[in-house]
Amino acid sequence: MTVLQHNRLRLRWYGHVLHKDDSEWVKKCMDFEVDGVRPRGRPKRSWKDVVERYMKSLKLSKKDALVCKKWRQLIIVRVNVSDCFWYRLTQVTLVIQGLKTIVVVVV
Repeated sequence: MTVLQHNRLRLRWYGHVLHKDDSEWVKKCMDFEVDGVRPRGRPKRSWKDVVERYMKSLKLSKKDALVCKKWRQLIIVRVNVSDCFWYRLTQVTLVIQGLKTIVVVVV
């Protein structure tokens, strides 16, 4: 599995988890922290922190994730685009099933 596929699946799972009830174990695990002392080194990082940082880099929000069809389309387009940042940038306007304009990076 490539990094691109892994990131897309991580965002899809995040959308599923947000729709769960707060009492569900899977939603509680998003904020779970292990007790104890960690050795020196890099700071603690939870799964949720990783996802939120990635969402911020793609300019996605939690509100977007609460609308299932919109979320799926956004992550397909933006994750694919994020993998192409080192190429020459060209602005292309797309409208996908009623979504607003999206700027896409192409070669």
